[in-house]
Amino acid sequence: MGKKDDMLYDFLGNNARFADLYNGVCFGGRQIVRPEDLNELDGRYVLLGREEDSCQEENTGKNRSRDLKKLYKDQALLRLLAVENQMEVDYTMPWRCMDYDVREYEKQIRNLQTKNRQLKNLESGAEYLCGLKKEDRLIPVYTLCVYYGESQWDGPLSLKDMMNLGEGESEWERLFKDYPFHLIDVNEKKKNYVFHTSLREVFGVLPYRRSKEKMRQQLLQNPAYRSLDYETYRTLALLIGQKKIMVPEHKQNEEEWNMCKALDDMIQEGHEEGRKEGRREGRREGRREGEMLKLIQLVCRKLDKGKPADQIAEELEEELDLIKGICTAKEKCGADATVETIYQVWAGTE
Repeated sequence: MGKKDDMLYDFLGNNARFADLYNGVCFGGRQIVRPEDLNELDGRYVLLGREEDSCQEENTGKNRSRDLKKLYKDQALLRLLAVENQMEVDYTMPWRCMDYDVREYEKQIRNLQTKNRQLKNLESGAEYLCGLKKEDRLIPVYTLCVYYGESQWDGPLSLKDMMNLGEGESEWERLFKDYPFHLIDVNEKKKNYVFHTSLREVFGVLPYRRSKEKMRQQLLQNPAYRSLDYETYRTLALLIGQKKIMVPEHKQNEEEWNMCKALDDMIQEGHEEGRKEGRREGRREGRREGEMLKLIQLVCRKLDKGKPADQIAEELEEELDLIKGICTAKEKCGADATVETIYQVWAGTE
């Protein structure tokens, strides 16, 4: 994983934030999922019957890994909750999420088959054939995809969106079984009161990251941004694209981090850099003006000797259009005009 993926993994991998994400997005902020009821699981899947490929890399197609997967003990029931962190629009995302879910169910089926055959408790012919007992049940899987990209999500929101089903409704379209996926686009403004952890601060400012001023206003309106924990501060700095205010890891033991002050310091630094660049540009412009005054002086001397523009351009090794422009400016100003006046007229026509 890259640095962004690692940080997002650590940030949402926290049980309190993970539970808060599900509670806020799926249950309107009601505290259904409790952090203490979550246990992290290995998110890697291998194809059926290909255990030897478990060391293969994910991009071989034989091995896939979820970003986050946790087992949730819902009283007497078990549920599998997963989160995918997405930094770019992916036009295959419904299929990817479906593939992850299918691989999870496949893994559960394989485990049940192995267990049943070891215990030798398969009774009917149907049970022997499939390796499952009639009463065997799978753990349901739920997947959320959190999209952090700056551009609006314009990808498909379900498997059906990826299909070419033809024009208008048809019997075939009614027969097609869709597979939607749950997308959280951080660019969309949310009712942040549904979150009870620092997800509230992260999701509260990301919709405004295209405008530093609007983002600054959001930060100033909420005192929580003046006392962020280390993980939230670094994650937010990363997601708003401000590496300059990232906190070094060796300083992570400090208790609170002020995002408002850091952003103000960064903006002030930007203004100062802008002023420095303005001064540098002014000096460069001054040098260009000085060079042009010298060139105009040379052209005027050659014009006084009766030389045509093309000959002057050749002798001075300058572009003919530039020399013609100077000649025209001198003609407009008259014979007694100063070099500075000719320059101002020439500059006004450029």
